Amino acid sequence: MDIIHLSDLHFGNPAPLFNERELSESLSRYIIEKTNNPIIVISGDITFQGKADGYRLASFFVDKLISLGGVERNNLCFCPGNHDIVNDGFNDFDIFSYSARRDHEISFSKKHHNIIAIQDFLFIVFNSSFNLNYKYGLIHEDSFNIDLTPYNDRKKVLVFHHHILNQFDGDISAIRNSYELVRFIENNGITLALHGHQHTEQHYHIGKSATPVISARSANYAQHGYLNAFNHYRINDAEIIIENFAFERSGKTITVRKLVG
Repeated sequence: MDIIHLSDLHFGNPAPLFNERELSESLSRYIIEKTNNPIIVISGDITFQGKADGYRLASFFVDKLISLGGVERNNLCFCPGNHDIVNDGFNDFDIFSYSARRDHEISFSKKHHNIIAIQDFLFIVFNSSFNLNYKYGLIHEDSFNIDLTPYNDRKKVLVFHHHILNQFDGDISAIRNSYELVRFIENNGITLALHGHQHTEQHYHIGKSATPVISARSANYAQHGYLNAFNHYRINDAEIIIENFAFERSGKTITVRKLVG
């Protein structure tokens, strides 16, 4: 199974590095050439600073992945981030998700988490911004009590926005109840845990099952010293292959370059 993991696209940013058409065309070319029926995960901060108009650009981006890259609508998976809080809620996120998937399987106006089967996998999607606080992440305690035993025949992928481990001095934005989240990952045999938020790569393993916890960089943000990139995971019964790719401008075209190391 192929998973393309993007995060922190920040559509609606007044000074983006790339526009939504450039990104969608570049990623679609990669999808056609390098994947087979991929799942697309966007782990939050789809829009920018709570701007509802960013979702219009995000919808264009996703629609082009569908029309140009052949992505199936039911292979789309999203979670909200702190920038996705619009008018103190997630109604606009839900409208975006419905426009992309054409169903209500992933919505957060009235729920703190969603469970959705995609291909042979189970995706558990947590809203680490449910508390409507822009400064730090938090998982609602009810999310830790969901019963996943009926899905023990499936590999499980957990998606959330904020990070578990801080990387920088003075950072207070990590998930406040990370200990409970780590216990959830270990107790439920999570195969892969995906997040974003810091615009940097994180990759480490936790628990007796050595579950990989992986962040995606920002995919479209002008920040000195930071790469704009996405992750590609190839998952089979024996292993998880993880590759990172940067978006780069080459003349009038956006190219994709594999990152090594």
